[in-house]
Amino acid sequence: MTIPSTVPADAGSSPDDTPIITKAACYRLKYRKHQLVRLAIAQVGFHTRNRDGQPPSSARCVLLLQEILNIGFDNEEANAGGVCVELRPGDTTVEVFNQDACEGDLRLAPVVTGSISYGTFSHNHFNQNLKNIEGRAQANIPAVCDGQGKLPLKKLRSVSEKFGEAVDKGLLWEVLSSRIESEEPQALNVVQATLNAKNGLFMLAHEMQALATLSSASSVLAVAGCAVTRPMAREKLMETMPEFANDEGILDAFRFVIDMGGNAAPFLPDLRALHDKFVDPKLCRLRLSALARVNALPFAMPLTKVAAIKHA
Repeated sequence: MTIPSTVPADAGSSPDDTPIITKAACYRLKYRKHQLVRLAIAQVGFHTRNRDGQPPSSARCVLLLQEILNIGFDNEEANAGGVCVELRPGDTTVEVFNQDACEGDLRLAPVVTGSISYGTFSHNHFNQNLKNIEGRAQANIPAVCDGQGKLPLKKLRSVSEKFGEAVDKGLLWEVLSSRIESEEPQALNVVQATLNAKNGLFMLAHEMQALATLSSASSVLAVAGCAVTRPMAREKLMETMPEFANDEGILDAFRFVIDMGGNAAPFLPDLRALHDKFVDPKLCRLRLSALARVNALPFAMPLTKVAAIKHA
């Protein structure tokens, strides 16, 4: 595919103007700072914009590690397709986001203060697994864990020397300039969506991400004094989550987000926190149309609505 040297002027004006893969390629070309550079694992953390702010899942880390051990570690695959963005000097948002996500979870290695300088948009859980191994996190995988269920690097080396080297040396990354966040606010959403698509992970975009996207969109439009409409909601989802844009339950999801107060209220963050820790989206999904039943509960019972979804 031939990639234009600059992003088309109308690339962000409508989700139908330019194919999302083309837009992402243009953004990456325009803001690429390093084609490939090796970064220490501690320097890299989940970006707050990746997967609409979905933090790392310890369950997904353990499952991924088990899958890698089952098929064998591929050094070439591990160092291909990694994309991250440099953080602005003094910006600790990504570091705090990662610290909050890992705190209290024995299956996630704690974040070293002052260590994170880049936010990832691919290889997120793999890089976190490398951190977990270095930090002796809990995994309870007999092949690579000690008697306490922890991940000692020495035992991993006995299984795969190359895997151990990845922990020591870090991975190769394509690094995007921090300018992308200020100059093209939507660009990172487009980039992360296409990276998920290329890795065959669009199917893993789940209902909590759809709710997060709708919530963010409604908050931005509300601040601007605009009324949020169903077409607006569909257009927002079409940009980065097209599989949800035409879902029959989009109106139910939209109403649920509005009734729950969006990002300004504690209910949706609480719901997402439970999902992050205890739900594997590969195994368990909730249809957006199921929210219609929750919406039927009285408006003044938000905690009951959240409890019903948690139970589901």
